[in-house]
Order: sequence, then structure tokens, then C-alpha cells
Amino acid sequence: MSDFENFAPIAFEEVDPSVPYESQLRSGYRGEVTLIGTYVFATDVALEGFLTTFPAHADFMKSKPGFQSAQLHRGIDGARVLIIYADWDSPAAFHAAFAAEEALLAERQAKHIQNNPSTPPAIIGRRVLVEKIFERYSL
Repeated sequence: MSDFENFAPIAFEEVDPSVPYESQLRSGYRGEVTLIGTYVFATDVALEGFLTTFPAHADFMKSKPGFQSAQLHRGIDGARVLIIYADWDSPAAFHAAFAAEEALLAERQAKHIQNNPSTPPAIIGRRVLVEKIFERYSL
């Protein structure tokens, strides 16, 4: 298992509500995909906590079948935003790698809401799977 259990509570929002993330995972699409995850942190503490645990998370991803590569980007000038790009052989490969972690995140978020109904989550996440339709090489 990755280090998801140490992440601050995350609330996920859909990038495109007409095609939810869950339906993308189960779409049957068989080509390579890039997961784009955008995470907005309520506090510097939540951001730094995520960054502290991310190396273990990255090692976990790297060990899974179908993983190709990942990049983590950080907002500049104090923006508490991280964006991850993770390339996978298929949505099914990504889903197989993270089914247990996704369930753990959902469980933690449900407990957070139950125990802290008026406290917003520390992290707002948005995820989408995309296919490459154009690539330009530059020098």
C-alpha cells in the first residue's frame, strides 16, 4: 500500500461532471492514458505534509504493472497547488494499481465529514484521464 493513509483528508470534485472520473476508469478504453490530478491545499501544513509523503507514493506507483512515468509540479509564488501527470498503459492498469488506495481515501473522507461536518477538507482534488492526441517535439 502507498502512503495514502498519511495524507490529509481530500475531497474530490469532477473535472467534467458529464463524464465522471469513475466512469473513465471503467470505460473499457484500452489505450495509454495520462492521469492529470490537480490538488489545491487549504494550508501550507497540508501541502508540506503531502510533499513529505509523496516519495513513498511515487515508489508505490512505480512498482505497479502498467505504470510508465510521473511528474509532480508545484505552483509558483506561494500557490498551494500541485499537479501530477502520471502515464499508464491503460485506465484498467491505473485502476488495478489504486483500487485499495481509492477506497481508503473515500473512507477517510467520509469519516472526516462525519467527525467534522463544518470543517472543509485540507485538500481539494480533481482528476481526469486523458489520451494523447498531439505531440510536438521542440529543441
